[in-house]
This record gives sequence, C-alpha cells and structure tokens, in this order.
Amino acid sequence: MASHDGKWALFWVSLTILATWTFLQVIYNLFGHPLSRFAGPRHFAASRIPYVYTSFSGRLAVKFHELHTEYGSVVRTAPNELSFIEPSAWRTIYDRKNEHQTPFRKNYDSFNETRSQIRRSMYLAGDQEHARMRKILSHAFSPGALRSQEPLLQKHVRELMEGVDHERLNNKGIVDLEKWYSWIAFDMIGDTSFGEPFNCISEPDHRSWPLMLSRVRKVITGVSGLKSIAPSLPLLQYLLPGSILQKSVLQHVVNALAFDLGKVKDRIASKPSRGDVLSSIVQHNHENGSLDDTEIMANASLFILAGTETVATLLSAVTYFLTQNPGALRNLAEEIRGNFKDESLLTAQNLAHTPYLTACLEEAMRLVPPVPEGLPRVTPPEGEYICGHWVPGGTFVQISTLAANLSLSNFTDPLSFIPERWLATSPHSCTSDRKQASQPFSTGPRNCIGQALALSEVRLVIAKIIRRYDLRCIMQDSWTDQPTYLLWDRKPLLVELIPVID
Repeated sequence: MASHDGKWALFWVSLTILATWTFLQVIYNLFGHPLSRFAGPRHFAASRIPYVYTSFSGRLAVKFHELHTEYGSVVRTAPNELSFIEPSAWRTIYDRKNEHQTPFRKNYDSFNETRSQIRRSMYLAGDQEHARMRKILSHAFSPGALRSQEPLLQKHVRELMEGVDHERLNNKGIVDLEKWYSWIAFDMIGDTSFGEPFNCISEPDHRSWPLMLSRVRKVITGVSGLKSIAPSLPLLQYLLPGSILQKSVLQHVVNALAFDLGKVKDRIASKPSRGDVLSSIVQHNHENGSLDDTEIMANASLFILAGTETVATLLSAVTYFLTQNPGALRNLAEEIRGNFKDESLLTAQNLAHTPYLTACLEEAMRLVPPVPEGLPRVTPPEGEYICGHWVPGGTFVQISTLAANLSLSNFTDPLSFIPERWLATSPHSCTSDRKQASQPFSTGPRNCIGQALALSEVRLVIAKIIRRYDLRCIMQDSWTDQPTYLLWDRKPLLVELIPVID
C-alpha cells in the first residue's frame, strides 16, 4: 500500500513540476521573450500548440493570411517564429548575395534528424554541399536538356488527350481534370527524371500514387508538428511511437512511394543517353566534382516528390480560374487558336513566347501558390534586420506565400484573377502592384531548379486543352476552398469539355 501511495505521490509531484514549468514558459513567451514586441495573437505567442493545431486542421496557409490581414506585414506566429509578407523580405531571408553576410540556414528538424537516404539530396544538404550538387544537376535543366526532353513530354500529353477524350465521350462531356492532371504530372516527372513513367494514365492499377502521396503529406504534417512541440513537452517524446521517431518523415515518403531504386542503379551503371534528367546527371557527373549513386538517387527521388503535386496544382488552378473568368478564357483561346492553327506547332519552345498564357500561369500561381505555407529559415546567430525590424539570432522566419500573394498591400484587387497585371501593358489599376512579392519558385541559391521544366509541362498541357476544347466548370462550390498539408489537398475539378469546331 505504501509503495502504491508513493507512486501516486511521484506522479502528482511530476505533474505539478510540469504544470509549473509550462506556466512559467508561457509567461516568459508572452512578456520576456525577445519577440514579445511583435504583433500577433496572444495564444500563438504563448505556445506553439495553436500553430500545430492549425497545421493539423489544414488551415495554416489560410490562417496566416487572416493574421497578416489583422496584424500587418510582420506577425508573430509562434513563440520563436515570425512571418513576413513584404517583398523585400525575399532577398533578406532567401537570397543573401553579399559574401560577408551569414546566410539564413534551413529550419531543420533538430529533434530527430534523419539518417535516411533522402538526406543526401539538395533539399537537406548544407550550403556548400547544396552548391556542389546544384552545379552538377543544373545541366539536366539547361535549355538544351529541356529541348531533348520534349519528345517525352509530347508523348505523355498525347496519352492525356486520348484519356480525357475517352472519359468525355463516356460521361456526357464531363471530366474530372484534377485526377488527369495528377496522373500526367506523375508520368512526366517519372519519365524525365528516372527514364520510366509511373504509367498512371495508361495503367489504372498505377493510379494510387497521388492518393498515397497525399496521405503521406498528412503524416509529415502530423509528425513534424508533434516533434516541434516535443521540446516544450518533454514527456511527449516518450508517448510517440518509436518507429515514427526513428525514421525521417521524408523516408516515409520514399517508403510510401515504394520506389524501385534498383532500376535507377542499373540505369546509372549502363551510362544512359536517353535525354532525361538521369542521363544528363551521369553525363556531367565529373565536371564539377561528383555525386555518388546514393546522392543521384536521392535527388531523383526529390524531383519526383517536388515536381508532381506542384505541377498538378498549377494545372488545376489555372483551369479553374479560366472557367470562372470568361474574358480571360476567351483571350487565351484567341492567343492559342490564332497562333497555332496546327496542333503540331504546340511545342515547348513556341509556347514559351505566348505572353497571355504565361500571364495566366503567373496569376494562377499567385492565387494558388504551389507551396502555400512558406519555407522556414533560421536567422544567423548575430541576428539581422528584416524589413527594418531587428530579429534576434536563432529566430524562425519565413515569407508566408499565400498571405503575401493575397495581401492588399502587395496587389490591387488581390482575390481576383487578373492575368493582365503580368503583361507589359498592364491595366492602370494594377500599376501599383508589387509583383516581386509573388515568388512561386522561391528565390536565391535554393530556388526551384526544375521551374523551367515544370512551366514547359504546364504550357503544353493547357495549350492542348484550350486548342481542342471550350471549358465550362460545373462545380457549385469554390474549388480553391481546400486544406493545405504542406501543399494543397486538391479537390476534384469537374469541367465540361466542348470540342472546338475548326
């Protein structure tokens, strides 16, 4: 009995200590923390738990937009975190060119760093390793390399159009374009990166890839959120499953995709010359240092993970906004159908010179940025001024992408789809837009290395769709009303496709 009472006494003492420590931590965060002078909701400043809860609910990007609307251009979104939406913050946080300035490092998961294979990619590499890898990988995304990949892209676009037309004929003209966009994104990036498509379009059994990746993103959001509050709640690390803590969340992505890296090893050994990304990497691997096989496979996997969901989101977004804006749809149809009488002329090189199509893509990426939540960084130890505000060293900072893009301080009529704002002769009402606030591919040395390839893919698909069909969205609710778990958790996009009569 005495032993039993002793255990209960120890439990209550431990609980009291934990409650006292948590209370004191909250008081410090609210009144003694170096960031206490910054505006923001008190409950977000007191604890990271509201941030994590909002992330779990899929509302983080939207919530940050609401907070910036209420509190201004700088918001304290967690005890040790600030969010910015001023355009000048892009250069300070992500693009420090002065060699005497300490760069802002990525906000790595310090609680339980990964030792997985994916850690050998550019995404998690330190600055020097990142620069070494990027020099080698950049050859795969040069203009010449993109031209050599065009036959691969055209093949998948043809398969897409055949599949879409088949569904249209069998479904009274109505097609869920979101799923087709997801499938072609996987097929194109798989083929251009690894030399083997996922065959989502041609083989229905392979169409589970996008759904699996969506589920994994939710796992990433949940696990990383729990990790982020674990230092504040020491007992949490003992409550979390050991198998989750011991593996990186990125490794969960690789496992979920069940990617056959053995085939990649075989292709590396055979010194491929097919014109895809892997061939280019192998060809140029010893010109600026070298990548070992593990680094090649890790970066190829990264291209899959980064290049599928973002491309599918842009395709879906621009299609949706065109269906909601008949004037813009008409202008784009005139540009595509007027300049390309024959579909064979719809090439990536020709479509790079279509200003209205490019403006539509820019505007769609502004309203639905492929990466909506921002890219966290950590201020250098000596601290730094950001947008005129002194920020102490070791502070988590980011530009909240969606919030910056939808801010009235950056764009006129920010919630409206106005492609003309991106044209050289933009409407008078949009001349005050601060367009540099929208950076869908980020900026600086860690910007998206595959952005030219992604835009080529999107231009080809949208141009083929517009060249062949008139569009009418039949959805009753707003397609953009969807949650985010790192990326957008896209909804179906039901569109009526009406064949164009030449």
